[in-house]
Amino acid sequence: MDERKSMMREKTYDDAYKRNTMRPWSDLTHDVVLLVLMKVEVVDFLAFSRVCKSWRSVAVSNKNKFIPFKPPMSICISKNDNNEKECYMEDFEGRKLKTNLAHLSGRKCIGVTCGYLILSGRKTSDFWLVNPITMHELHFPDIPNVLFDCPQNHRAILVSSPSISGCVFVLFNRCNEGRISFCIEGTQEWTCVTSPFSISDLIAFKGKIYTTHSDWKSDEVRLCELKLYPNPELVLLSLTKLDFRRTGFVTSGENFYLINL
Repeated sequence: MDERKSMMREKTYDDAYKRNTMRPWSDLTHDVVLLVLMKVEVVDFLAFSRVCKSWRSVAVSNKNKFIPFKPPMSICISKNDNNEKECYMEDFEGRKLKTNLAHLSGRKCIGVTCGYLILSGRKTSDFWLVNPITMHELHFPDIPNVLFDCPQNHRAILVSSPSISGCVFVLFNRCNEGRISFCIEGTQEWTCVTSPFSISDLIAFKGKIYTTHSDWKSDEVRLCELKLYPNPELVLLSLTKLDFRRTGFVTSGENFYLINL
């Protein structure tokens, strides 16, 4: 009898212990989950965000804090044996991660902006921007009179402009000299701004958009600001005569520079 009572007490104790200690991961406080998030590597981000809804909420809301402090990764888009496109990421420790990205079929990757792969449709001429880490997507409608045969001729950036609510996708093609197009997130319209001079590059810096233009006849380079509001226009900032014709931007800390391409 005493032995039976002892076994029952042990069972009751075990049940109480389990109730007090074996709790779901979602019960962890926000601060503790954030500490865990900042310790994982980029390839573990996706697994982390799939633990539960509360962990995913922490991962998504803190991705801008998490990703900039991680080393860059290489991304490769290739076709498998079934002629289907697949995306692979690899960190500096050699760890690989295969991620299933939507909208790869029938599209070309023409660049990267703000962590998003820029996927352009060959037939539809629209754009899907997909973040391979967070899986967040942005869609911009088809744009007329744009050539997609040579992806290297495209330059596109995603901009958060203080003068416009929402992200702005800005695009130019070196085959369409002097023409810049932009589309505001959530709209279905493209706005075109033209210049009499060829566009070499564009950059978003401290909330503003800058372009550089080359005049091959006079070897002059023009630096302009692309203003989106209230009236879209290119405003000339400086005119310089250089020994090289095609220029590009690089940033370093609080400054940006023009370089020879």
